[in-house]
Amino acid sequence: MASPNIFQYTSYRQYLRDWIAFKPARSCSRLARETGVARSMMAGIVHPDTTDRVRSRRLARERVAPCSGALRLDAEEADFFRLLVDFEDATSDADRQRAWARILGVRRFRDAFLLAEDQYRFFAEWYYPALFELVRCAGFQDDPTWIARHMLPRIKPSEAQKARTVLLDLGLLRYEADGRLSCVSDAVVDPPASDCRVRDLAVTERHRWLLQRAERALTELGPEDRFFGACTVRVSRRRMPEAKARLKRLMGEFMAWCDDAEEPGERVVQVDLQLFPLTGWTTDP
Repeated sequence: MASPNIFQYTSYRQYLRDWIAFKPARSCSRLARETGVARSMMAGIVHPDTTDRVRSRRLARERVAPCSGALRLDAEEADFFRLLVDFEDATSDADRQRAWARILGVRRFRDAFLLAEDQYRFFAEWYYPALFELVRCAGFQDDPTWIARHMLPRIKPSEAQKARTVLLDLGLLRYEADGRLSCVSDAVVDPPASDCRVRDLAVTERHRWLLQRAERALTELGPEDRFFGACTVRVSRRRMPEAKARLKRLMGEFMAWCDDAEEPGERVVQVDLQLFPLTGWTTDP
């Protein structure tokens, strides 16, 4: 079994766990000692407690270089390790976006983990899932210029061609024996658990764009082409998880209703549901 390749990771914590597990002589205590931090600190870094921020530690910037030395990383690997730390421990979406852009710029990462970039594009770019649905519409033409012209707002033919290539590589689209482009309904795009931060970053970026698009649709489209509804309600802290679960079920039921239609679709639409607080809690937990 080969030693863990750091360029195949998007989480430095997962890399540390795999690095320690690779050889019996390696341990969290030894890594802590050579990095120059307390064992309890390193344990909180390697095995973070997602429910307790106090127990979930971050690797201080001045300890990144000593840790790279303890891991026996070469110069290029050490630079990439620092990028992973910047990405995973970022305190804002903007910092995380900048770190991710630098990660994508590392050739050895792209060569070793190209799928991560494709998955990121699918979650981040609005027209990727739009193309997936457009393929299933009546009258669809497998032509980048036609696809670009039918997107609202319009995109470039080169962007349409890139989106089609990515969806094919992800297994979401395929060419049938007769040359027809079709959707693969049982395809899975979710990245591994260690890449959830990548997915969440992309989804956040996409939601921002969708909110901006919704604002424009409110003024640029007529009532026959859009629907906006809203309600303001009260909810208890105990029922908040159930409220979100009900909205998820509603979304799933609506998607199933669209998929079960006997006639093919003729347009791709975006349906969003948001739930967010307008006040703080009025009682203590």
